Amino acid sequence: MNADIKKRFLDFSIEKLEKKYSSFAEADNDVEGCQQIGAECALSVVPNLLDDEMNSENMDEDPTAESEEEDQIDQ
Repeated sequence: MNADIKKRFLDFSIEKLEKKYSSFAEADNDVEGCQQIGAECALSVVPNLLDDEMNSENMDEDPTAESEEEDQIDQ
């Protein structure tokens, strides 16, 4: 995972937690609320993760090369 994406996830999570809870103890007693915040924050970075993954996969591939599967279909 890209360091920039991790930082955005953590910053967003901390911001939401600080807005909702006045103390660590309060957050610690609201597991469901913290899970919801975690899910929201994770969903906010998913598009970035997918973009990262697509870009790294595309960089490893030769766009002009045919795959073995395509070769078998042609035969």
